[in-house]
Amino acid sequence: MKFGALLFFAMCCCDPRAADFRREMQMKSVNSGMALGYIGGSGMMVIPFGAGISTPPNLENFSGPCGICPGWFSTDGRLIVWHQSWPYWKSPEPSLLVQTIAGETVATWSGQLNTIYAMALSPDRSRVAFEAINHYPKAPATGLQYVVLGAAARTVIEPQPPEEETGGSQSLGWSPDSRRIVFSRGGKIKVVDVKTLEQTVLASGSNPSWSPDGRWISFMSPDNRLMLLDSSTRKEVMPLGGRRITGPIAWSPDSCCISFSDHGRSIGDLLALSEDRMVVYRLSDGQWFPIVRFGLKGGTSARFGWLYNYQAFLNRNNANRANRQETGGPKP
Repeated sequence: MKFGALLFFAMCCCDPRAADFRREMQMKSVNSGMALGYIGGSGMMVIPFGAGISTPPNLENFSGPCGICPGWFSTDGRLIVWHQSWPYWKSPEPSLLVQTIAGETVATWSGQLNTIYAMALSPDRSRVAFEAINHYPKAPATGLQYVVLGAAARTVIEPQPPEEETGGSQSLGWSPDSRRIVFSRGGKIKVVDVKTLEQTVLASGSNPSWSPDGRWISFMSPDNRLMLLDSSTRKEVMPLGGRRITGPIAWSPDSCCISFSDHGRSIGDLLALSEDRMVVYRLSDGQWFPIVRFGLKGGTSARFGWLYNYQAFLNRNNANRANRQETGGPKP
C-alpha cells in the first residue's frame, strides 16, 4: 500500500506543495494563452501549462515564411523572429522577419547569415543578436553579432567559439534596456555593451539568459548545474539544490518562472521509458513540476521559449496547412 502511494506520487508529481503552482500555470494558459513553444524548422512543439499536452507533440511547421524556417520567441512572448536561409532564398527577400504570433510582419532585415545557434530580439525591438557559427574557412560574418532591423547595419562582437567548445552558444540574452548582451565564451559568462563593445566576465558557465525584469541572469555552471546570478550584486544562487540540467534556461515573460530540461530520476521516469523532461520552476517559493517528457530519443530545452496566445498561433498554422492542401502551393 505504501509502495502504491509512492508510485502514484512519482508518476504524476502530485506533491501538494506544487498543486497551487500547477493551477496558477493552468489558468495562465486558459486566460492569456501562455505556453512553451519550440520552432526547429520543419517541426515545432507547443506545450500549454497545467493540463498536459493538448496539441500533437510533433507539429509540422506551416506558420512561418517557409516550411523549414526556424523561429525564436521574443522575451515578452508576443513576437517571433524567423530566419530564412540563403542560398535557398533570393537575396531581395529578408533573411530575418519579426512577426506577431498572428503572423503580421513588423520588421525585417536583409543580408547573408550562417547557421544560427542562438538568437534574441532586443526588448525595444530594434535589434536582433545571434550566434552565427560555420567552421568552413571562408564563411563570412560568424560569431556573436547583432543587426539593426530595417537597416543594413551589422556589428560582429566576438568571433565564433572553437569547434571543441560544446554547449557554449545555445542561448544569449538582452538586458531590459537593450544596451547589453549576455553570452558565453570559453566557459565564461560575459556581458558586452553594444555601443562601446566593452566586456565584463560575470561567472564561469554557459547558456546564459537575462530575466525580462532585469534582476537575474540564469546560466549553466561548468558541471551543468542550474544557476542564477543577481545582476546587481553578482551574488550566485543555486536553485533546487544545484540540480543538473541538460539545456538552456528560458524565462517566462513576467519573470516569475523558468523552464529547463533535466534527467528525471523518479520511478515515473523509468516507467515512461525516458528520463529527459521539461521542468517549470517558480522563483518565489521554489515550487516546480515536470510539464512534459520527451520521446525515446530524448531532447533538451534548447530553442524553447515562452509565448502568449498559443491558440492563435496554432490556428494560423492550421489555416496555412489547409491553404496549402487546397492550392497545392508551397508553404507560406
